Amino acid sequence: RTVRTENDRNVYYTLLEFHEWDDAKTYHITNELYRSYQSDVIGEQVALETLYPNLAPELTFTDVITKPLFAYFRTPGANNKNLDSPLGVGIVDNSRNVIDAINRTHDMFVHEVRMGKRRIAVPAEMLKPTGNLYGDEVDEAHPVLFDKDEDVYQGMYGDTDKLSVTDLTSDIRSSQFKESIDYFLREFEQQIGFSSGTFSYDGQGVK
Repeated sequence: RTVRTENDRNVYYTLLEFHEWDDAKTYHITNELYRSYQSDVIGEQVALETLYPNLAPELTFTDVITKPLFAYFRTPGANNKNLDSPLGVGIVDNSRNVIDAINRTHDMFVHEVRMGKRRIAVPAEMLKPTGNLYGDEVDEAHPVLFDKDEDVYQGMYGDTDKLSVTDLTSDIRSSQFKESIDYFLREFEQQIGFSSGTFSYDGQGVK
């Protein structure tokens, strides 16, 4: 399939190759080019020279080719997605639920990394206003913030033990997520008929 712009319109060219065995020793190839204004329509046949000036319309090989020049893969078994189709289904078509589970688990792990960023809780004495003070009230447009560059604070009356920084950072469950993805990969291997250990997840990607 080739797309070209002609007179401000997209034109779709489709090259078809027909491979035929005339007999046990003769291999015949026919090339045809079709043109259409619609991407899902083959269209009408045009000359090969339109796109392929060096491509012959017909080629015949005698006593040269012993096997076809192309191959296609068809999975065994019936097509349970379209019972009227003579073709089989893809090897992963019946395993989309497991693929979705792997994708969801990976997305949850990414969310876990975002949630695992460092968080701290500080006493009110360690907060400073970023705007102007109006009497006893702080400008709502400029809320108080923790100054990470400040290293000296004034002690307040009361329980001085509460004047401390509390770390609220949560641990990232990287090993649990890796084990979950590995589990789904083992299930995926079993459903599509691959041997155990075909896929692996090392924390950076599926191999």
